[in-house]
Amino acid sequence: MSNTITIPAIPSDWLAHSGVIPAGNGRGTRICAVLHKASLESYHPFVVHAAYENNGVWAFERGDYCMTEAEGIKAFAARQK
Repeated sequence: MSNTITIPAIPSDWLAHSGVIPAGNGRGTRICAVLHKASLESYHPFVVHAAYENNGVWAFERGDYCMTEAEGIKAFAARQK
């Protein structure tokens, strides 16, 4: 059995993302901030999430939901500090 961790490709529909943090210390690969469009059903069209690898795909947590792309860019920048 292999302990190889696969880093999923960055989706083309992500508007921006911070650098990839490789897996380590019992955690999977992570990205501190991802700006992307929310689901079509969402009241807030843009969201900034933390992303992490889960079984070979990206999953999200800790979202900042925004009404405009400009608000999303501001929230994304705040997570970079």
